[in-house]
Amino acid sequence: MRTKAKAMPVPSSRYLVALRLILSITVQTACINAIAQPTPVDQARDFPQGSQWLKQHLLDDQALPPVSFAYDRQGSSALLKTWTKKT
Repeated sequence: MRTKAKAMPVPSSRYLVALRLILSITVQTACINAIAQPTPVDQARDFPQGSQWLKQHLLDDQALPPVSFAYDRQGSSALLKTWTKKT
């Protein structure tokens, strides 16, 4: 003989209000923390070696690019030599 499953009790309104309050505070705190995080620009200023790498590997005319690719069966090193640089 099968027994009937007991129904789950309905939470009280105080419980639901407390749960909503906790959830609201948690979401607000997460949003505030996300906004307060430093931006990548702020982090770049904190690490001068990062700007040094940028100068050596990307901004120097003689530097090799940190990536390579092929376009129309032509390597990027040959292709990039023909491109004009504009800033």
